Amino acid sequence: ILLNETTISYRNLTIPCCLDCNGKYLSIIEDKMKKILQKNRNQIQEEEEEAIFLWGAKIFYGLLYKELELAYDRSKPDSDSIMQEKDLDNYKTLHFLLQGVIVPTKYIGKPWSIFKFNICDEGFDYYDNFQTYVFAIWIGKVAYIICLEDGNIQQSEYSTYFSEIRKNIIHPIQFRELIAKINYKEYLRIKAPTFITIDHKTERLLITKKPSGNIYNQWDMPTYGKLLKQLLTPYGLGNDINIDEGKVTSYLFKNDGSFNNINN
Repeated sequence: ILLNETTISYRNLTIPCCLDCNGKYLSIIEDKMKKILQKNRNQIQEEEEEAIFLWGAKIFYGLLYKELELAYDRSKPDSDSIMQEKDLDNYKTLHFLLQGVIVPTKYIGKPWSIFKFNICDEGFDYYDNFQTYVFAIWIGKVAYIICLEDGNIQQSEYSTYFSEIRKNIIHPIQFRELIAKINYKEYLRIKAPTFITIDHKTERLLITKKPSGNIYNQWDMPTYGKLLKQLLTPYGLGNDINIDEGKVTSYLFKNDGSFNNINN
């Protein structure tokens, strides 16, 4: 779904790119991701995280750039484009982080949070949110959700919660519920991490500092429930989500809090 609320096939979203970037730098990231997907380890290896982040950030930013050349009213090719060049100024930090594709980078702290899940079926799904900088993709039997600029807050602070889920093979509906949870948490974040770089001749050092104090606004179940309804509507389940007395229907967990295996 594009920013103008129209839809376009993912396979048709080719993005203009110079020969050097596409054939050299980006192809290296694509090759790394291909190997990561083929190995499909249960846990993401430390050395894999940068490649996964850069791959996701490349797709996320590339789709933004694509909307510079798509007409807002696609029935009128002469209408203004969906995205204006000045709008890309809001994504300067992401573009800066994405330079890790070209400039070898060492990290102190992580700019990102990355979550990997195994899904029961072969398939494809894609979601992004240009307000919260959340990127999610299901490809084959592997799915990733990435918070592109959260400073590793969700990944570190909620590792126990997500590790319990990762022990199981999830259903595509559960993947959508996880997107809703992670995306809404990013929507609630009121403080941003700080990124500091020290440039050397052949590489750069990127230091990520997490914010302190109260980082999030309070979770509001009705608001979260609306987002979950929206994300599950393509599966025909939007109307099945109940929001009652501070509780929202979950396909991830049973009433006793245990994981809900809905694959059978």
